[in-house]
Amino acid sequence: MVKKQPRIQHIILIWMIVLTIIPISVVSYQGYHCARQALIETQNAHLQAILSSKQAQVERVMDVVRSDLHLLSILSFSGVSDPDKGSCQSPSCTCNPLSEALDKKAYYNNLIAFNANWKLIGSARPFTATGNLPADFQNSLESASGLIFSNVLDSENGPQILAGCPLADQVTGKRGFITGTLNLSPIIRPILSDLTGLGKSGRILLVSGSGKTIQLSENTVQIREPDSIIQKLLHLPVKTARPRLMSFPETGKILVSSIEIPTLHWRMFLLTSYTDTFRWLITLRNRAILTGTIVFILVLFVAVRMTVRISNPMKILSETANNIASGQITSRVPPLPGREAAEVAEAFNRMLNNLSTLQQELAHSASLAAIGELSSSIVHEMRNPLSSVKMNLQGLREKVKDDPDYLELSDIALSQAARLENMLTELLGYGKPVKLNKDTFNLKEFIESCTTQPMEIAKEKNVKIQTELSVDEGIITGDKELLSRAIVNLLRNAIEAAPMGTIVTISTYLESGKLCFSVVDKGPGIPPAIVDEIFKPFITSKENGTGLGLANVKKIARLHSGSVSAENLAEGGARFVLCLPEENHQT
Repeated sequence: MVKKQPRIQHIILIWMIVLTIIPISVVSYQGYHCARQALIETQNAHLQAILSSKQAQVERVMDVVRSDLHLLSILSFSGVSDPDKGSCQSPSCTCNPLSEALDKKAYYNNLIAFNANWKLIGSARPFTATGNLPADFQNSLESASGLIFSNVLDSENGPQILAGCPLADQVTGKRGFITGTLNLSPIIRPILSDLTGLGKSGRILLVSGSGKTIQLSENTVQIREPDSIIQKLLHLPVKTARPRLMSFPETGKILVSSIEIPTLHWRMFLLTSYTDTFRWLITLRNRAILTGTIVFILVLFVAVRMTVRISNPMKILSETANNIASGQITSRVPPLPGREAAEVAEAFNRMLNNLSTLQQELAHSASLAAIGELSSSIVHEMRNPLSSVKMNLQGLREKVKDDPDYLELSDIALSQAARLENMLTELLGYGKPVKLNKDTFNLKEFIESCTTQPMEIAKEKNVKIQTELSVDEGIITGDKELLSRAIVNLLRNAIEAAPMGTIVTISTYLESGKLCFSVVDKGPGIPPAIVDEIFKPFITSKENGTGLGLANVKKIARLHSGSVSAENLAEGGARFVLCLPEENHQT
């Protein structure tokens, strides 16, 4: 059962749709991608500007704290006659500069000065023991050379940090320490509450070096332990080149930007909603989908019209072919619209008009085939009596071998019988249909094989076979046996025609893309009377030739879509050239 093929109308329609959808999809994707990248770059610059601004706010406060502590340490040492014994601890004392600084700066909870032995020199508010200071902070302060900060501490008054600065008295040279307890709420609240440029869903998080989150909740600065979101945020690189798109079950998709606050070893994160950030882009995508759908419908309409116009002439050709197949050999294709369709119709009708001529040629070919079968039958019938004649002649030769005259006559009869047998063999080969057994084989090895076969004849005449191979590499496609028979036939003829002690040359070269084999001898050449007919059957210049060798060479060349030619050379001798088409040779 023959598989039903799809209609050309459907194939054209499908391809037109595919070739329309692909460019639209590619252009839409590129446009969307470029717009998205531009939006990300813009958003990145915007968020980085916000982060840098808020980082600068924190750093400015820390710079003020550094200046305050440095100044207060100098004042505290200057107002004490003996720092090793301590000083006034009363906040109401007029000699206490710490109380004055506390009153001026709202973010100080307390300011305390110690000598090198951690004895209290002064404090803005009552402070009874150094034990209220964390041990790790004290140790860090003793080894520090500048301002340091503690981790975030939670207290009744909200989150706070300790700031400390070790300094030496320029007069006595004795060291001391000044520490300040900073209330983070006045510092952090303006930063966390100002969400300008972050949209409705934007928020700011501060994460300390210990991983605790400082965030604003109902206008109150609170400290929270890191949750799953913060844990993932902390794994982001400190320096991010652009916002990171992250997804959480609690918040959905969010864009995250971050910056480090070096003084405190904190990180600040800006979190914005993906939907809010890309709202314009989502609108653009929806419009692109709508536009693409409209374009697709229009293309589909045009494609249907075009496929109908293209497929109709094919239907007419099919109907005409079916009419001819049913016996209406006078049926012809009517004029078709369109230049290409009209040319096809004209070619189709011209083909029909030539059918009668082709039919006659086919009949002639059938006649030749019948003659070939007849000649094969005749050859087979003649071989039997010819074999009997040869046997009888051989028997007679034995009887008359003592008589020189009759022995010579019997040898002549036997040689003519052998010649007749050879002619019958070649005639059988020429008339027999040949089927090519194509294969691929090496060119160089093929030439070596061909030159080896007639070597015995060449030695008898002292003729040297010389090869001049301009092309000796590559692969030949063809019937190796038949091509070898043709080349060997040309070499045998050349050796037989060549004088004793001369050279027969076989060469290969490329001419107009064709692979050519040339065989040249130094013999008398081809008689001018038969030079144009040398490849016809039974035409020969040799006394004992059958006239079928070169005819078979031509037959083999044509079977390989090639050609063979012969010419006499001006310097004497003849040249035979067999050429194969380009597709039969691969380098």
